Amino acid sequence: MTKPSQGRSVAKPRYSAEFLKLYPAAHLLVCVLTKRPGQHQLLSNALRRYIASLAPAGAFMVTVHRGHSTPVLELHCAFETKSDALKIGKALGAELDERHGGWASQQVFQYDAAREAIRSAAKPATVNGD
Repeated sequence: MTKPSQGRSVAKPRYSAEFLKLYPAAHLLVCVLTKRPGQHQLLSNALRRYIASLAPAGAFMVTVHRGHSTPVLELHCAFETKSDALKIGKALGAELDERHGGWASQQVFQYDAAREAIRSAAKPATVNGD
């Protein structure tokens, strides 16, 4: 498989484990969602647009992850480069985390704390501040 264009969301793979096969030194940013029944795909798309708006240098992906022993939903954002993961994590107020094995680095943030930043990238562009 060829490497995706820089700063582009990876169309495939669809799961974090597949991303790790392509990028074994990948970095994980976890977005913890509060209960939002049926909205996880919308939030995933908004987060993907937000990340793309920050122009990451390497490949990234966003997947929905459902915990096996908990009803908590998470969005897993995987990054090819540490600099992208750190830059975007900082913008979203993420903290270091060690709950998810197999990643070169891990960060976590709460969706509710970063909601306005993420929503800003999801809104259509305005003309003259409208």
